[in-house]
Amino acid sequence: MPYAVNFQETGVIVLLYGVVTRDDFLAAGHEMWGQQNWDKSEYEIVDLSQATSVDISEDFAMEMAHMDNAASISSRRRKVAIITTNQEIIHLAKIYAKFVKKWKWETQIFKDMDTALQWATL
Repeated sequence: MPYAVNFQETGVIVLLYGVVTRDDFLAAGHEMWGQQNWDKSEYEIVDLSQATSVDISEDFAMEMAHMDNAASISSRRRKVAIITTNQEIIHLAKIYAKFVKKWKWETQIFKDMDTALQWATL
């Protein structure tokens, strides 16, 4: 289980590390969505800074965006920060961001946690 989900006062931080697969993303998402305070979260930080690689496709990045679209129907406006310097992950994050921006959630890619937290909590 190369992930951890940590709820904060007004948001959630998801850490994914090592070789990250489709199943890891889905498991982390289900853990997040299953929490009572999920609906009250104002931000989600997906920290992939410790991911050595991702074993997911562009289609799955779009699928995640569509799942988050479904989640956005019953939740408030949210900021999604993705932390990575890995070019492969940045490419997939841009695909996700392109589809998610059509809905209520704003997405940005960052290189470090401090900058991501500052943006997410504004």
